[in-house]
Amino acid sequence: MDADGSPALLSDPHRRRAGHLYGLIISGAVLATAPDDFRLARIKPRVRSVLSTDGVIDRIGVDHVHGNVHRAVEAQLASKEASRT
Repeated sequence: MDADGSPALLSDPHRRRAGHLYGLIISGAVLATAPDDFRLARIKPRVRSVLSTDGVIDRIGVDHVHGNVHRAVEAQLASKEASRT
């Protein structure tokens, strides 16, 4: 997603937010250090739609997107526990 010079993107707060998350993910700042530990929680439906359309959800994995922080933490703890056994 190229946000440069796009009036439609700049006027839509959901697309701006999605663009910001997309930039963080694609830049590799988080994924390069701990790709299996990265999870998203509490994403607004329109933001999730944009991230899905742009392939970000596929990149991080649908199983790493959660409705709330509690579910994200529980999933991460279960993942860590499973990797120990």
